[in-house]
Amino acid sequence: MAKKKEIKLTTSEVVFIEESHQYFLGDKELQGITSTLIPKAYPATYMGIDQETLENAAARGSFMHKVVEGYLNDGTYYEGLPELDNFIKVMADNKLTCLATEYIVSDNERFASAIDLVMANKKGEICLVDLKRTSELHFEEVALQLSIYKRWFERMNPELDVAHIYVLRLRDNECDFVELNPVSDGFFNGLIE
Repeated sequence: MAKKKEIKLTTSEVVFIEESHQYFLGDKELQGITSTLIPKAYPATYMGIDQETLENAAARGSFMHKVVEGYLNDGTYYEGLPELDNFIKVMADNKLTCLATEYIVSDNERFASAIDLVMANKKGEICLVDLKRTSELHFEEVALQLSIYKRWFERMNPELDVAHIYVLRLRDNECDFVELNPVSDGFFNGLIE
């Protein structure tokens, strides 16, 4: 039986400062895509939602991300947390293994962002997964976000192709694992010009 090829990922030179949510390449500050490009493409997504509600939702989403990262990176398990149990089930059902959490990608000019999860499926194909805890899925926004990640991931790792992009929504007992279609390069290029 042939030995499975180990997948090695290139590490970005971009540094992320978590407390202030800033990205730096050397002395140059880069912009995050979820705070710039996604709102530029879809400005009405969160229109009409008050700031306190958005901040509370962001805090709950950040906690869920930390729980998943803790489980993947050091085996920390929070008993009785349905989001984590559903995450573990999705990983098992889809035979996914984690290659990296919060994997930083960038165009090394203006923008940078962290991919929630870089996974491999049982065929060894690369899968990018974005975790969400939103009350509803905004498919177009997440498809754009993951398409940008895909482009920059492949640029950083030219020997690797991203085969699949997924959004995984975990909210209380609700769980949606959906494969998305990448957006066109033309749409993406028009956004960053």
